Amino acid sequence: MPRLTVFWSRCWHLGICSPAGSHVNHDSDDRESHAIAYHWASRVMTICLEMVVPGLLGYFADQKLGTRFVFTLIGFSVGLVLGVVHLLRITDKTAAGGSKSTAEEEQER
Repeated sequence: MPRLTVFWSRCWHLGICSPAGSHVNHDSDDRESHAIAYHWASRVMTICLEMVVPGLLGYFADQKLGTRFVFTLIGFSVGLVLGVVHLLRITDKTAAGGSKSTAEEEQER
């Protein structure tokens, strides 16, 4: 049990986690916490759809053209690449300190 306490105290001092009920926001984002949560949920759903929809379109093309699984594999491969590229863009953007979308940043100007 003491090891867990030491872990949480180090985690707290580094600013990685916070006890229940407190809010640690390292961004300069002034939006409400639920707005930030909705924004991240929409990002996650977008990435999921980017990964799945091309494969489903490939499956549909395979069914219509009578091929086995050629377009399904191509579709899921394209979806995987799209999803990874989108994830890399998000991580680069959040590592740079911005969590707002480009449309929101342009509105502030």
